[in-house]
Amino acid sequence: MERVAIRTSNGHYLTAVNGGGMGEAANKLPIHTDAKKIGEWEQFRVRFHHDGTCTIQTHSGNYLTAVNGGGVGDPNHPVSTDRTTIRSWETFRLEHVRKGIYAFKTAKDTYLTAVGGGGHGEAANKLPLHTDATKPAGWEQFLLVPVHCAKKHK
Repeated sequence: MERVAIRTSNGHYLTAVNGGGMGEAANKLPIHTDAKKIGEWEQFRVRFHHDGTCTIQTHSGNYLTAVNGGGVGDPNHPVSTDRTTIRSWETFRLEHVRKGIYAFKTAKDTYLTAVGGGGHGEAANKLPLHTDATKPAGWEQFLLVPVHCAKKHK
């Protein structure tokens, strides 16, 4: 798939800090959800595999990882962007919610959540992403915006 930006339910974009390559023990959060514009760090490649799963690759080529395969919430570290090998923690099932809107289901059958619908960065008192939701409600819904179309969705 071509490069996409992943827009949260309240119109912000996921950001892989430093373009990716940050683990859950990093001093900074590996993912923010407060970007209002699409730059390099907001661009991902969603690749589909023969088993029906997909991976989310950051600008640097690392993979978004649901730590422990999902099911992790605050105050733990639910995601990282430092993995270079695809294993189950780096795979998601893309679920169609409604026209143009999708949810990312983890290996443990939980969902990627943009806390508050997005808008959280390093200074927030909450982690921007969790992986412990059991159904794809509002905060678990994302729009995949092809980068060449991004200006239409700002």
